[in-house]
Amino acid sequence: MLPLWRGLPSVSRSLTCRTSPVKRLFAHAASPLNEPLSDFQTGNVESNLPTQSVQVSSLANGLKVVSLETYSPKSRVGLFIDAASRHETPETLGITHMLRNAAFLGNEERSGFIIARELEHSGASLEATCDRERLIYSSDCLRDNVEFVVKNLASVVNKPAFYPWELEGPMKHLKLDLAMKDSQIQINVVEELHRVAFRKTLGNSLYCLPHRTGAFSPDLTIKYFQLKSYTEANYVGQRMALVGVGEVINFRPGPLVHAVIATEGPRYNRLIYSNKLLGVTPYIKWGSNVATNRVLRAASNSTAEACAASAFSASYSDSGLFGCYVVAEAASAPKVMKSVVDQFAKASKGDISDEDVTRAKNQMKAHLLMNSESQDTIFEDIGSQILTKGTYTSPGEVAAVVDSITKNDVLTVAKRVFSGKPTLSAAGDVSLMPGLDELF
Repeated sequence: MLPLWRGLPSVSRSLTCRTSPVKRLFAHAASPLNEPLSDFQTGNVESNLPTQSVQVSSLANGLKVVSLETYSPKSRVGLFIDAASRHETPETLGITHMLRNAAFLGNEERSGFIIARELEHSGASLEATCDRERLIYSSDCLRDNVEFVVKNLASVVNKPAFYPWELEGPMKHLKLDLAMKDSQIQINVVEELHRVAFRKTLGNSLYCLPHRTGAFSPDLTIKYFQLKSYTEANYVGQRMALVGVGEVINFRPGPLVHAVIATEGPRYNRLIYSNKLLGVTPYIKWGSNVATNRVLRAASNSTAEACAASAFSASYSDSGLFGCYVVAEAASAPKVMKSVVDQFAKASKGDISDEDVTRAKNQMKAHLLMNSESQDTIFEDIGSQILTKGTYTSPGEVAAVVDSITKNDVLTVAKRVFSGKPTLSAAGDVSLMPGLDELF
């Protein structure tokens, strides 16, 4: 899917010319691999350092400050703002998309050029990302430069200027995002699923709708002031999600059908385990997971044509969606969709073996612990948890909870989720696509 991020433009690349690299070959002087290095210090220096836990404190203004010591020479810092597309009103639809693209422009203290030059000089990088619930301004930097980077992040967030002449670039980038979105059918299917299932709040698009692009045009003075007033309000919005019932089917030329069926599910990562239970994408590159993915196995048995199927989930602070994503030939779409829906029905009636439960638990724990090895993943996980519940649960603690899950727990959640009211979103050659009334 199209990543919703905007990186800091590189000054060094634009001010320097490219030269041929100087090659130096040292292979002839290298030590044999079967002999120990005389000047190499054995042992793990970091093994003697105590493992640190996440530290959380609050400032007088309510800002939560969270830190985790990893003893790494590189640090990642960021501001998580609890405001994104779900907080937009009819008057501000699309503003999060524009704010993300307008990140790191000039502010009341520094111009965009100075911000880029000073941060690159310190070895730092900046990026802005967003999802449906939060907007994140973050930076990778050397640990000695954290204080300097934090000051720049604060000025970017607290003192944006949104000069009209600087908004032309973000507006062009916004239109490019929309063009790229329209070319990727997977994005449109998931966006339509949210629109139909939630209507408002979580149903608001991650993208500025085409008819709203003129609302933030630099030619309209009153409109760019809307950007500033929105940021001054600290992105505060109502925390609600309305789940609706319905279906949306869009015809697009092409031989394939992309379809998502989902019902309301539990909030946040409680859905990931159900994903592992029913089947996700392959763990081995270019490999097949028909043996462990029961929805793909059912889909493959229903047709001789090529198809793909996996569990689908979208988790948020107060709600979520759970279902399946299917790609199939137009002619075989009805059979594939019905076979996948049948697997969900069987799971809700207790057709889950002990082997399935054990495999899903192992895959879930591997997913949690492997992701915890990435500093970027830990960074986003900490920020999301602190904004949502004010405390942090480590991957190890979550893995211990996964170990305690029983088959009865799985069946209880499965019956609740799979008995919900479904929503269908499909795009492609949908001439033979069955409706919800034919699938359930």
